[in-house]
Amino acid sequence: QSKEFFFMVADSHSITIKQDPKELNNAIYKTLATYIACGIDPEIYNNINLFVQSSISEHIELAWILCCNTPMGWMDRMTQYKDKTHNSKERKCLGLYTFPTLMASDILLYDTDIVPVGHDQIQHIEIAKDLAIRMNQNVLRNSKDFFVVPKYQINETAARVMSLQDGTKKMSKSDESDKSR
Repeated sequence: QSKEFFFMVADSHSITIKQDPKELNNAIYKTLATYIACGIDPEIYNNINLFVQSSISEHIELAWILCCNTPMGWMDRMTQYKDKTHNSKERKCLGLYTFPTLMASDILLYDTDIVPVGHDQIQHIEIAKDLAIRMNQNVLRNSKDFFVVPKYQINETAARVMSLQDGTKKMSKSDESDKSR
């Protein structure tokens, strides 16, 4: 049985911080071009799906449904949110707080069974797993097979990518300095 692969430009995730629309659009095209230059080309391989997240409305639609079925305590325990907002009185934005439900929708929409991640993303995959189970058992009335329960896979050679500016911190796409990535 042939596996299907999904490569997504996560532009909806990127708007948790202020973006210049022109720069964001350019970054989307550059990311797509980079994927294709690396050989991720759906024109060549029929088991590869390459797309821009915001072009598929179901990502946001399912994220909303998941938000409505996620206990706030689950979100309160997310360490990445705490790390990104610990110096802020305003606690940044609601999108950053609910980020894990959007990531879960990205995973659950495609019946994803294995998600390759680094160590810092394990908690996000665990919440996607918990949401799949919760939705299957409680919301969809014991429809155990509706959402596939995902598992994470870690490639130890790239399990933790550190900042290029400060090697004691992890790389961050949302850091203001381009030197961090």
